[in-house]
Amino acid sequence: MREEALRRAERYAASLLALAEATGSVDQIERDLGVALDLVEGHEEVRRFLMDMALRDEGRAEAVGRLLAGRVHPALLRFAQILAEERKLPELRRIAEAFYEALARQRNETAGELVAAGPLPVETVARIEEAVGAALNCRVRLRVRLSSDILAGVIVRVGDRVLDGTVDRRLEEIRAALVA
Repeated sequence: MREEALRRAERYAASLLALAEATGSVDQIERDLGVALDLVEGHEEVRRFLMDMALRDEGRAEAVGRLLAGRVHPALLRFAQILAEERKLPELRRIAEAFYEALARQRNETAGELVAAGPLPVETVARIEEAVGAALNCRVRLRVRLSSDILAGVIVRVGDRVLDGTVDRRLEEIRAALVA
């Protein structure tokens, strides 16, 4: 079952990548996919509403359209509406991960995620990518995701490696040292 879900996500991701290439919007869709994820999954009440099985498929697609309109590339907007109509919106995160992995393979890079408390300058992200790439001995491309769960700092995930440079983590270390 899990393998079938992964294959399905890879098929959707391949379709999205082909659509992005056909519209000449690979870079924009790469950025906008994170925005779509944050909007669809970032708010519990929105997520519950969109996943409500009592909602008609057309209504779900219309709600997704209103939620994402003007915030993401039109091709990604329509892709998300199709996912909503097909009741595949809960798989958006898995599809996005497969999209980022396929894009990284195409670019001969290793994909990863940088989670931050707030927006980061492009130069800062580039320096982090360079430092992580040097440590892992490969080219790294990080997708930035904002999280209100972090006070300050960043978390970097590349494959099964996690680098936690958050204030939250430092406070946990201090608390553990004080308790011991």
